[in-house]
Amino acid sequence: MHLNQLVQRDFENLLGSERLRTDQETEELIFMQSIEGHAHNGAGTFQKNRYVDITIDDIVRALGKDPGRIRAARQKLIDEVKEFAQATIEGEEPRRLATAKGEPFLRAPFLKSIDVNPKDVCRGLYLGGKRDNSDVRRQAEEKHKVRIGGGEHYFVNLHAMRSMGLDGEKLAHQPHAESMDEFRRMGMIVDENAYRHSNNDHVRYMYIRHRTGPGQSDDAAVMIAGLLYGRDVAIGVFLADAIDTLEKYVTEYSDQDEDIAALVDSGMKDHGIDWDEVLQFAALSAIPEGKEQHVPDSSLRYLLLIDRHTRMTAIESHLRVIDKEAILPMPLGLNRIPSLDFYSYVNRRILEARTPARPAAELPVPVAPKRAPRVKDVMNPDIVTVKPNASVEDLIDLMVTKKRDFAIVLDRKGRVKGVVRSSDLLRIARF
Repeated sequence: MHLNQLVQRDFENLLGSERLRTDQETEELIFMQSIEGHAHNGAGTFQKNRYVDITIDDIVRALGKDPGRIRAARQKLIDEVKEFAQATIEGEEPRRLATAKGEPFLRAPFLKSIDVNPKDVCRGLYLGGKRDNSDVRRQAEEKHKVRIGGGEHYFVNLHAMRSMGLDGEKLAHQPHAESMDEFRRMGMIVDENAYRHSNNDHVRYMYIRHRTGPGQSDDAAVMIAGLLYGRDVAIGVFLADAIDTLEKYVTEYSDQDEDIAALVDSGMKDHGIDWDEVLQFAALSAIPEGKEQHVPDSSLRYLLLIDRHTRMTAIESHLRVIDKEAILPMPLGLNRIPSLDFYSYVNRRILEARTPARPAAELPVPVAPKRAPRVKDVMNPDIVTVKPNASVEDLIDLMVTKKRDFAIVLDRKGRVKGVVRSSDLLRIARF
């Protein structure tokens, strides 16, 4: 089957099988980028046939869409968030995540219904924009002794790339920090000012990895921001992640999430987040080595994907947990990680890092399904127990060692006196 036909069929399959919590136009904009990933990885209709150099522009053209219109539509979604940040910096207080015409950001209706603190949203835009920067990740790796990896997008001359024996997969997955000067000298990386508005067929905006590593989890970034700083900061991080996705195919190429972070940093002097917190946030959002298959890193598509059973999206579930609302368990990300396992992981992650206490969400209380299994079928007998007079520090060490999110408090006669959750410890512990 011809490549264009594969692209068209993959697009039709996505439209027929998935629904995102947004309008149809935005859904299609996101699906186009998902098809690029399918082609790179041989997923979907590509059936293990990998097209590693295909770009979103190739997808758009294969679908018979107008590249200029698609780029402009994606840019508009970014500009609306930027205008929100600019208005906040200038002293306005936009309480709704919507345009002047009442259209919700990302055309996601649930965002429009939330009354937000605009400065907190901007704090999230700052944190989210900074944590994705390759140099910020490198500093976080050095300070917190973690391995994250990182890279940046560049304008790449495809002719020069191929003459050097490289392709999109090698650039994206192999480390090239030591080769960047050579790439420029050989004309593979071209001047961004000359090509920023270019439609040149042999120049593409492509990701080049500097350092290898397991990367960061967008789900974890949203949750950790919410646990440490509050729901509206988490929303800002989510919007920054969305911008990082959309900016890959727009009218004016740059790291626009980072540009907005810089705008907030320079214009909102009272944002109150110091550099150590930025590095800590980047480190906490990192996926631990060896856990890549167990920690979700949902793309924008998966964050907005409506789960068939719960009718909930991942991002709505995350925000509900942060707001201490009941949720239904659901799978997260490409690997369909159970959401309750993930929320437990996030709480442990924060405790293990010994972060300063800030108001935190309690562990979610799942709504019982109609045909729930019996307790004996799902209980875990390996529990943590503690006496009322035990120190908080000892309890934290025990819970971290046992990898448990709660402890049962027993008196001298073994009678249950109460329960301590990991979120309770986040509120009172002083690390």
